[in-house]
Amino acid sequence: MKKALLYFPLLLQDNENSGIAKKCLGIADAFKKKYNTDVFTDAHGKVYLNDILLKDFNTSRMRSRLYNYNDIVFGQFDEIDNKLKDKKYDIVYFRFHYFLSWGMIIFFKKIKKYNPSAKIYMELPCFPFQKEKGNSLIHKGRYVLNALFTGLLKKYITKIVTFDDL
Repeated sequence: MKKALLYFPLLLQDNENSGIAKKCLGIADAFKKKYNTDVFTDAHGKVYLNDILLKDFNTSRMRSRLYNYNDIVFGQFDEIDNKLKDKKYDIVYFRFHYFLSWGMIIFFKKIKKYNPSAKIYMELPCFPFQKEKGNSLIHKGRYVLNALFTGLLKKYITKIVTFDDL
């Protein structure tokens, strides 16, 4: 059976009543019918793989700051590095969460390194999203990084998926 990795930038464990979480859980259920599926989630200082807590950055103030800094620059993708080598995922479904990071690009590169034929699908939850996150200096900097990193995605992403009412 082929292996799939799903990434959602929200905690499905705590948000089962939210519309976005229900949608993500539905996507996970659909994949589980056809693939050996792992679900990777991270938000609010917690990182999960298949409902197992891998890391909780909320245990101290310093670790919480580290999570926020790491999330901005790298993302939390290093938490499942060993799984990428072991599993060699055939399909990765990645729900984009507003900003690209260097860690995200490295994550895609590693997936392709361990299985060059892997298909990576990126879901854009809504578009355009720039107005949703505000205009602080940090967000403006992240929009610039998005513009710089976007060109790197074509090397790794098989298809971009989006849903709208048009």
